[in-house]
Amino acid sequence: MRRKYVMMLVILAAVLLLSACNRDNSESFPAAPPMATTDQAFVVQNVAVDYGLSRQRFGTATTADTIIVESTAAEPEPQRQRHIIQTGWAELETKYFDDTVQSLRQIAPAANGYIESESLATRGRQIFNITLRIPSEYFQDVLLQIENLADVRHSRQSAEDVTDQFYDTTSRLATRRIEENRLLALIENAVYVSDILDLERRLSETRMQIEMYDARLTHMANQIAYSTIHVTVFDIAVHPMPTIAGPTLGDRIGGAFGDSVSSVTRGFQGFAVWLAGAIIPLVVWGGIIFGVYKLVRRVIKARVRT
Repeated sequence: MRRKYVMMLVILAAVLLLSACNRDNSESFPAAPPMATTDQAFVVQNVAVDYGLSRQRFGTATTADTIIVESTAAEPEPQRQRHIIQTGWAELETKYFDDTVQSLRQIAPAANGYIESESLATRGRQIFNITLRIPSEYFQDVLLQIENLADVRHSRQSAEDVTDQFYDTTSRLATRRIEENRLLALIENAVYVSDILDLERRLSETRMQIEMYDARLTHMANQIAYSTIHVTVFDIAVHPMPTIAGPTLGDRIGGAFGDSVSSVTRGFQGFAVWLAGAIIPLVVWGGIIFGVYKLVRRVIKARVRT
């Protein structure tokens, strides 16, 4: 009996010892975190394409156009860069027209910009029109510099926010490029001619859309990077009219005599031209009249003799 109790105590002690060992192991090696499911992953894509502007991306991806990362609720989405198209208009008037025009032509190159167009018109006074393209970061400084060149008749500016259009077009372009790559892969693996023709037709349509979106983004990026300023300069200086001396008496008499000689000369020339055109009819009709006259005269003489 005593031996039975001893066995039970030994078994109980062994159970307690195993429990203590398991507890120590669990504290030393914590349980592994659960595996992330596919619903917790998302695709990070480029938000902007490099068209002369800074490249913007969602998340922290920098080496690939599309990668898979685990979503984290603690990390906020970075704010997109705003894209603004700035345009300015200025009307100036000055007495120093030539100097002002020369200064305007030098402003754009000095600000790393360029002159898009210019024209000069004279309608009672000189009017000069010029369009400048200026890097957007210098827009306000250049506009203020232009307004300080002369008296300002009118000045205004506008700022068009095209951020949504830019990123929407960028997203559409990226989607079409992915579609292009997939179509190329399908064409390589296609077996039937009908399938190849259908895929090539779809590929042609996709590439046309890519060209359209690319051209739109290029134009938009140029408008964003370089602001436009339209300037009109009016010349208000008083220009004396040149004095024109009138003709003298001798000039008037000489002019009248010359006119009379010219008139007589033109008359003779006209008569000569008419005579040249009428000489043949006159000779013919003169011969006919002369013949009739001779015939009538003979008849009269014959009657007188009888």
